[in-house]
Amino acid sequence: MKGITPLMATVLLVAFTLAVAALVGGWLTSMSRTETESIESGFSTTVNCTKASIDIVDVNTDDIIIANVGPVDLSGDFAVVCGTNVNTSAGASATLAQGDILKITADNCAASSGDKIRVTSSKCPSVWAECTEGTSC
Repeated sequence: MKGITPLMATVLLVAFTLAVAALVGGWLTSMSRTETESIESGFSTTVNCTKASIDIVDVNTDDIIIANVGPVDLSGDFAVVCGTNVNTSAGASATLAQGDILKITADNCAASSGDKIRVTSSKCPSVWAECTEGTSC
């Protein structure tokens, strides 16, 4: 019984190595493209959030009026904290364009005088406004 020649063994070894390299290279390219897109999206959101700003304009019994005073449109939910009461979907699926005013219904906002009222954007958690009940917000 005879084995394969050294030349044929070398050719097969090189072919196998190139096939494995092509498979690994394709996988790495796909993975890096997906990760790059994910990082770019997150970075874009982070940069936009650093520019965003909201302000509490007025507080009524059941309503809180906020204004977008930043140069970036905000969309998504707005969480409201009144004293110890939290209403995470008070402004559910709201869009607050640059310069717009939004009325948020906060049924659980029974803050007493001196309690803090905080409105936070769920899309940009670093964007929030706070005032003290009983003062001019």
